Amino acid sequence: MTAVERMQAAFAHQAQRRIPRGELWVGSGVFGRRGFGADDGLQARIGLCRELGMDFLSLPFEAPSPTQRDYRRFNLREIAEAVASSGLFVCAVVDGPFQGSARRPGDLSVFAARCDEEGPSRLLQMATAVEESVAALVKNGVNAVVIADDIAYQRSTYASPQVMRQRLLPLYSRMVEAIHGGGAYALFHSDGNIVALIPDLVACGFDGLAGCEPECLDLSALKMSYGSQITLMTGIRAELLDCAVPLELRKEEFLNGMRMLARGGGFVMCSACGLGLPEAVERLKTLYAWVDETL
Repeated sequence: MTAVERMQAAFAHQAQRRIPRGELWVGSGVFGRRGFGADDGLQARIGLCRELGMDFLSLPFEAPSPTQRDYRRFNLREIAEAVASSGLFVCAVVDGPFQGSARRPGDLSVFAARCDEEGPSRLLQMATAVEESVAALVKNGVNAVVIADDIAYQRSTYASPQVMRQRLLPLYSRMVEAIHGGGAYALFHSDGNIVALIPDLVACGFDGLAGCEPECLDLSALKMSYGSQITLMTGIRAELLDCAVPLELRKEEFLNGMRMLARGGGFVMCSACGLGLPEAVERLKTLYAWVDETL
């Protein structure tokens, strides 16, 4: 089975002998380790995926208005090259309308009550820009587009679910329609506790939740409630990639979680925190080995 076929099987909710895997976020600091030099380029990314046996390659797109500066952004030509040459399931990550329209961290003006205010207008403008990015990406053959919109705190969404349904969900539905129209999978990412909006995200037609945060969500309940409707890309807690935590002490808990999430398919092993340091790569290798030896 190829990497692309494994990912397609995950989205088809087919049980597999090997759990598909990858990382949504990979920081440039990872590539300072021996073997990659300091260059965080496309080939270094592909090389890392192949070394670790990852199935999907995640590439943050440079447009329309990048707000996460810690991650290398890739242009359309580079993403098209990855599709053509990597042999991996290529996910392009695009800042969502809220993420792109916020002028500063914590800016919630786009959720203001009056629809004629500047904030909501910015939200609609950014949604149009996101749709233009989506159109270009699917035209160049990406396998999936991740709409990355951090819309939640650790315990709740930034605004009430009712406001989110009014302002954001219709925009998401249009984006999903455009992604599916281009033959790609539509994925959604947000940090925090988005459980109140998961039924709405399913209704929008998203195929998966990418890098959903296990520290803020009950993954067992999520799998039980929505595991047959949406693919979960999650399962690796941030502490497992933190060298200050003894990894062996978390082995049984980690593997039990993997068994639960993999049951019935619809699962891709992934963290929400991503890889930030070279040491995290070695710990990820250990986690992958445990899963391959045990499950």
